[in-house]
Amino acid sequence: MEFLSPIALILLFSLALLIVGWFLLSRLEALLRDEKEDQSLLIMQQHIDQLRVQLSHALDNNTQLIQQQLGQVLGNVNERLKENVEILQKTQQSLGERLDNAARVVGNVQKA
Repeated sequence: MEFLSPIALILLFSLALLIVGWFLLSRLEALLRDEKEDQSLLIMQQHIDQLRVQLSHALDNNTQLIQQQLGQVLGNVNERLKENVEILQKTQQSLGERLDNAARVVGNVQKA
C-alpha cells in the first residue's frame, strides 16, 4: 500500500467523482432532451387537436349551409312543379273544351 500515496488516492478519488459526475450529467442532459421532445410532442398534439376542432366546426358550418341551400332549392323546385301542374291542368281543360266544341261542330255538320 506504500505505492498509493495520499496524493494518488486523492487523484484517484477525484477521477472517480469526475467520471460519476460526467455520467450523471449526461443522463440528466438526456432526460432534459427527452422532456423537451415530450413537450414538443405535447405541443404538436395540442395543435393537431385544435386543427381537428376547427375542421369539425368548419364542416358543421358547411353542412348547415348546404342543407339550407338545398332546402331553398327544393322549395323552388316544388313551387315550379306546382306551377307546371296548374298549367298542365289548364291546358288539358282547354284542350278538352276544344275537343268538345269540335265534336259538337262535327255532330252538327253531320246532322245537317
